[in-house]
Amino acid sequence: MITTGQNIDSPVKNETNVDILNDFLDQEMNENKKQSWNKLSKTDKLIKINEYIQTILIEKYTLTQEERQNVYKYMLTLLDRKKLSKNSELDYDENTGMINHINIITFNQQTRKFTLNKDFKTNSKKKQPVPKSKTAKKVKGELNKIENGIK
Repeated sequence: MITTGQNIDSPVKNETNVDILNDFLDQEMNENKKQSWNKLSKTDKLIKINEYIQTILIEKYTLTQEERQNVYKYMLTLLDRKKLSKNSELDYDENTGMINHINIITFNQQTRKFTLNKDFKTNSKKKQPVPKSKTAKKVKGELNKIENGIK
């Protein structure tokens, strides 16, 4: 109570339950994780790339610990250089949130290193050139001559 005699600890009518708020936040996090590759944050991309290295690349190429670290560093540089930003550069499943295959890298068996596949072409949809209009454009000078000739 303050000197006015009113109670300042009035109950909040709008208060939500903590469980409802946590459920809402969990639902939002799950929806954000089911985004396409190009809309994921850099942190999410790094986590997914690390999972891809741990699950698929280690089994497929029997990588040593040092090779794993080198692959992770290489993927990080590709991500920094915006080489892994498009959906067409890798096969990413939005439902499971897992990378199935990265199209722009190849594994060299002799050097045991991953390299950028320069032969990989993305399916870019280039716009067709706009055809020129067949209507003739009037030039101001010609328009003035025609107007002066008529008057």
